[in-house]
Amino acid sequence: MRGRTMAAAIAAILALATILWLGLRPEPIPILSWTDEQQGIQSYSISFAGLKGAQEHLVERWQGALNETEPDRFQAQLTDQVLPAMTAYVTQLETLPTQTQAIAAIHGPFAAAWRRTLTTFEAALLSPSDVSGAALLDPLIAELSRAVEAGVIYRSALEDLCAVHEITLTDTLSAPPISTKEAGP
Repeated sequence: MRGRTMAAAIAAILALATILWLGLRPEPIPILSWTDEQQGIQSYSISFAGLKGAQEHLVERWQGALNETEPDRFQAQLTDQVLPAMTAYVTQLETLPTQTQAIAAIHGPFAAAWRRTLTTFEAALLSPSDVSGAALLDPLIAELSRAVEAGVIYRSALEDLCAVHEITLTDTLSAPPISTKEAGP
């Protein structure tokens, strides 16, 4: 039962992470006179929006694993469904273009936190212990929590960068971003 409770906690963390990260793309800027930094933010914005499908797929796979009541099927779901979905998400996250040093400095720790989460998950799946037990779930929950913390720091830093460059950050998940740039003098 402890394994199911911990797995539910993981699902909750992933759901929170999805809510935090899916809405963290800066809006494209419909201005002809972009600075290099604004162009870099726009390019990153467009690329980051492409992660939505991979994130949703990862969350769906976790939820599917949680629906399994038999330990062997639960482990199979983690190995065959969740691990590939997490690997795809992390790979896409790590390969996003960060055309400016400022964006790279913000994006790097966020991607690294997810890489550590994936590494922890892979190691736990390869361990000889019961995959639904604390040997898997405790370290994974800890890494997922750190990834969520990295997401909060990421969001704050991205908001600050956008504010400096007069770009409005969108929080909408259901509609495409509406391009705006704050009016200057």
